[in-house]
Amino acid sequence: DPSLLTGAVLDAIGISRAAGSDPLDQAVTALSKQPSLLLLDNFEQLVEGGAEIVKSLLERVPSLTLLVTSRQTLAIPGEDELAVAPLPTPHSANATPDALSAFHSVQLFVDRARVAKPDFRVTNQNAAAVAELCDRLEGIPLAIELAAARAQAMTPAQMLGQLGRRFEFLVSRKRGLAERQRTMKAAIDWSYKLLSPELQTFFNRLSVFRGGWTVEAAETVCDEPLALDHLAMLRECSLVLVDDNGPEMRFRMLETLREFGEEQLDAKERARTGGRHAMWITDLLNSTWPSVLYYQADNLRVRNGAEPNAFRLGMTAYRRWGECLLPDNDNVRTAVQWAAAYGRAEQAIELVLSCHPFWRMRGDFREAQSWLVVALNRDASTSLARASVLYWAGFFTRNLKEFPEAQMLLQEALDIRRQQIDLEGVASALNGLACVHKDTGDLDSAGALLKEALKVARETGEPGIVAEILVNLASVLGQSGKRDEVRKMLDESVALAIEAGSPNVQVWGRYELANLHLADNDVESAHSELRQALTIAIEMGHRKEVAYSVKMLANCSRAAGLEDRAIRLMAGADAMYTSMQLVHSGAEDFLAATEAAHGEGSFAEAWATGRAMTWEQTVSDALENDSGCWTTAKYGES
Repeated sequence: DPSLLTGAVLDAIGISRAAGSDPLDQAVTALSKQPSLLLLDNFEQLVEGGAEIVKSLLERVPSLTLLVTSRQTLAIPGEDELAVAPLPTPHSANATPDALSAFHSVQLFVDRARVAKPDFRVTNQNAAAVAELCDRLEGIPLAIELAAARAQAMTPAQMLGQLGRRFEFLVSRKRGLAERQRTMKAAIDWSYKLLSPELQTFFNRLSVFRGGWTVEAAETVCDEPLALDHLAMLRECSLVLVDDNGPEMRFRMLETLREFGEEQLDAKERARTGGRHAMWITDLLNSTWPSVLYYQADNLRVRNGAEPNAFRLGMTAYRRWGECLLPDNDNVRTAVQWAAAYGRAEQAIELVLSCHPFWRMRGDFREAQSWLVVALNRDASTSLARASVLYWAGFFTRNLKEFPEAQMLLQEALDIRRQQIDLEGVASALNGLACVHKDTGDLDSAGALLKEALKVARETGEPGIVAEILVNLASVLGQSGKRDEVRKMLDESVALAIEAGSPNVQVWGRYELANLHLADNDVESAHSELRQALTIAIEMGHRKEVAYSVKMLANCSRAAGLEDRAIRLMAGADAMYTSMQLVHSGAEDFLAATEAAHGEGSFAEAWATGRAMTWEQTVSDALENDSGCWTTAKYGES
């Protein structure tokens, strides 16, 4: 009751209430005698009427300073807001006892765990679980305290297993606590009930987002034209967080709050809001992707000779498209999941076909494969859309080295495309199947499929498909020693790739040209091709091609006698593949030969240096210009 506030202030400063006197006047008189600091704690329950009393005190007592803790701002003149963020959590920090001891969230967990279990400590065995627990509890002090209180009966790893039902788990058995401090759910509910019904509905609908959203997204998904005002009010109530580090302001919820909001949605409202969310993501993908398709408008300017830099400008736009989507990566996943869960097969297929370039760019091959398979399981048609999903599922599966599954997916894609008389699709599917055979060492089958694919592709007149098939055919023929034919194919492939606006194919063509130069002991030309390949991969933002380019440059450095650099780059490439959860081949022979020639100690030091480098450091190292070092050293010699 805000009317009791001034009386409580008098009690706190030891002033007896005088009969017939206004408590506010008494407080003003008492506080005016000297500069004073007055602390008002847990004020959110009194903001509605209490803010005016605070405003009056400050106006009438200029020497008074008020420190108010509240989940909601008071919105009065002179108010300086200091947001109290959650405690820092380890995230990806090295999970050792010493490293974790620097984080306040871990310190609080250990302190409260020792109340329940006096001998509790962070050890090498439980450090990773403690770090993950503090991360998933998002540094919220009450959540950490409630979890730590379970230390008497559960290990940190067991506590992690309970977070799928966090509101049932985060409960205190202590007597004498206020209700809002007994459970995590009650603490949130305390703030939630202070919201108007309209704000409660808006808050609940925001729970469909993952990873954040913009004002415009909230307007669309929550069906709320006053989203901007509502978000401002929720931020003032500490129920949403603001991130203004990017080009546009984004909002997000702590996962604990998001789960609470999601619980408030009934099944119908969850389906409706989830549907608007999935449609918003679909529209976002469709509205941004056409504007950067480097093989459309930009490509036409290249063909007409009007804009020689259009190809590169298109690649940059493509990379920026991916960068724009990155903040909504979790929203993309959620939209695909919703469409699959609610049986929207066509929408699921549309989403995964729109998303696959993004997953490919990011090197998220395992995730791409899993979502493409999810979409396939919701659709049993023989449509060309299904054939496209099968093709891309086969593409990602092959790159994950799961060859039998890849062959099955690509064969089904080929069968549908033959049935539908889709010549471009037939050529692509034949090319994909050939790559599976090539990767498994069946060069005869690969060559036969590629020759058939090339014949069909030339009939279509589509230069991008022809260019891609030529690269793969050149790779197969190169292993049989047909050097002159291979070089001719690669020159045609790179030219067609530039014409078609297919930077990926140009990169692959340059890899094969580099291999030819290395076989001819022309390390300088090989290095030039690989630098161009890496530059294009960087401009596209394609992480896998960046990693492969670095690996090829490691081989080139070794051929030039730059042993330390070669080891460093191969180690950096290995770290890149590991971060994408991809397996790469060809490093074993490199490691065996280089370690034997370099000496175990110095090899280990160079390898450790390369593994510790960031992506940016590795790329910078790979692009460093060692003029004069690129000699004609024989490829493969140490």
